[in-house]
Amino acid sequence: MSKVSAEIEIPAKPQRVIDAFLRHLDIQGWWGISHSLVEPKAGGVWLLAWGRGAFQYVASARIGALKKGKLLRHDQYCYLNPEVGIFGPMTLTVEAKPKKGGGTVVRVTQGPYGSGPRWKWYYEATRSAWPQVLGGLAGYLQRAGKK
Repeated sequence: MSKVSAEIEIPAKPQRVIDAFLRHLDIQGWWGISHSLVEPKAGGVWLLAWGRGAFQYVASARIGALKKGKLLRHDQYCYLNPEVGIFGPMTLTVEAKPKKGGGTVVRVTQGPYGSGPRWKWYYEATRSAWPQVLGGLAGYLQRAGKK
């Protein structure tokens, strides 16, 4: 129960995929956030809020690494859920690798997770959510690419 990974193939360029984690309108389009504060640079703040009202759920991190079109690593990633509490700190890594013939293979890895019933709940929640969330990202980028 130390880490969760999910992977998907997306018909978009690697830089476009990484940018979708850094731009408010993009994150809003596929994640459904209502507010964000993102400084797209190593050492920058990455803060998202969404849910009923403006701040029901919050995810925050410090951008530990940003490699153009390849990698976005969130250090000190924390998730706040009003019903279950605060989880963190963890690392959330987004890797984008170009696929031969076009498109990108995107891999998200999150962890390490703590122990105990709350952490087990969070692990199971993220294990099932990340594939769905990445599917939402793929759909969003397909729709955005056709505009």
